[in-house]
Amino acid sequence: MGSTTTAEPAYLSRVQTARRLNVSLRLVDAMLADGRLPAVRVGGCVRVPLDALTPDALPPYQPPEPTCPPPQK
Repeated sequence: MGSTTTAEPAYLSRVQTARRLNVSLRLVDAMLADGRLPAVRVGGCVRVPLDALTPDALPPYQPPEPTCPPPQK
């Protein structure tokens, strides 16, 4: 008997992509909209090619702007 292996899917859903990149679904949608992530439509669903998920796909980290003024001396 042969061994069976489970291959990873060639395409991921938006939710799977967000989980794989450890980012929000909103960021994945923004990256799809501006072309940083390629996408294909399968039926009515958007799919992201697995090979597109490289470290280069992630936007550079930008620290959030401070919401409070600095303390006064």
